Amino acid sequence: MKNITLILLTVISLSSCKVYKTVPNYVSSKELANITIGSTKEQVKANLGKTSPYDILAAWSHDCEVHQYKYKKACKKLPARDAELEGGLTAGMLQYEDESDAYLVYKNGKLSSLITDAGKKELEALLDDVTDVTDACSEKGIRGCMDPESINYNKDAVISDGSCKYAPCGLKVNPNFNPKRPISDCNLEFIPIKSPSTTVVTDDKKECSNCDIIEKIAANSNAKITINLGSTGNSGMGTLSPIKRKTTITINDDGKAASNKDTQKQEDRTAAKAKSDDAKASAKAKAAEKRAKKPKPNVFQ
Repeated sequence: MKNITLILLTVISLSSCKVYKTVPNYVSSKELANITIGSTKEQVKANLGKTSPYDILAAWSHDCEVHQYKYKKACKKLPARDAELEGGLTAGMLQYEDESDAYLVYKNGKLSSLITDAGKKELEALLDDVTDVTDACSEKGIRGCMDPESINYNKDAVISDGSCKYAPCGLKVNPNFNPKRPISDCNLEFIPIKSPSTTVVTDDKKECSNCDIIEKIAANSNAKITINLGSTGNSGMGTLSPIKRKTTITINDDGKAASNKDTQKQEDRTAAKAKSDDAKASAKAKAAEKRAKKPKPNVFQ
């Protein structure tokens, strides 16, 4: 009987032994979420259940410190059969798991930022998401300048935001402008608009151009063009001088010349007739005067 009693006491004694494990002071993700940027160290510690930092990683000038905390995420344990039921949403035994690190940065005694292990890994994707959401809320990409004549025309804009910009008067956008370089005389954003060059020709120095020739032909249907191609040069005794070619273009307005000639003939005939009439009148007047001076015969002698 004694043996049985001793065996029972031994079993009870062994079963009552506890196994201990050393763990850091954890905080929860819920407590970290309640921290406000700009809080003092005392306020942060109060929000974290008066838990001290796991470690202080660094301290720089201007009172800059980085405190490390160990935290776990809240979860619950419940029978597998209840996991997919409505009761499984709230029922179960609360527990914490997934040990992670959180880094609290203090500047001048105030909390400046809070960074977690998960945040470090997903920071880039998180920033992209934040940027996309911000752009969507601000309608970025669909707002912009909708005037094609402006220098900042946005072909994708569907809402005008009044941001159109134009080149100053008398200037245009420099196609060779490099926005990555500083603006200078060699890299101007705008350059002057060049006016088409004009040539002023005075009457005393006006030369016949192709346009003048065409205009002359169009104005006179009977005009003729004579083109003489000639060359001058000297050769002899085996010596040949350079040949100079000369082109002469002459416009003859035969129709106008013929008209002028007919007019001149008519004027000559009229003048000749007038002269003949004057001569006849003069001769007739002289004959009458001569007859008047001739003595008449005396019939009664």
